[in-house]
Amino acid sequence: MGYIENNLVKGEEVIYITKLHWWAIVGPAVNFIVALLIIGACVFSGSTTSSGGGSFLLGFIGIVMAIIIAAMGYLNYISSEFGLTNRRILIKSGFIRRQTLELNLNKIESFQVQESLIGRIMGYKNLRITGSGGTKQRFNWVADADRFRKHVVEHSTEN
Repeated sequence: MGYIENNLVKGEEVIYITKLHWWAIVGPAVNFIVALLIIGACVFSGSTTSSGGGSFLLGFIGIVMAIIIAAMGYLNYISSEFGLTNRRILIKSGFIRRQTLELNLNKIESFQVQESLIGRIMGYKNLRITGSGGTKQRFNWVADADRFRKHVVEHSTEN
């Protein structure tokens, strides 16, 4: 059971759920690969000098940091949820640094879907949700954001 199912109240039913787009993990993966390339260059260039041991230690620390960055990106990807129920929007993103939004449908002031050129090509969009109390939150790399917005608009106008 995920965050959304665990936070339902009596009489509340899930209407639609989406996740982060796979593109959200590309940034951490690219950082991981670049870090490995830089570390490899440092280790191999340092192996011919007298400070080869220091280069190895630097390389080891860099690899550990690159693995942590990639793992954090993956955990964010698999742990993020965007859901709509018959009463509210429930969103959770992140694993270590968690960001949540629980907003009643009658409290939605605006629901914007923002799309960059890369987002249009790859199939993801960014959401910006504003609540009536001034709550503003942005969520990046959302899969099926247009369908999510459509369901939100349909159900918020029914109430």
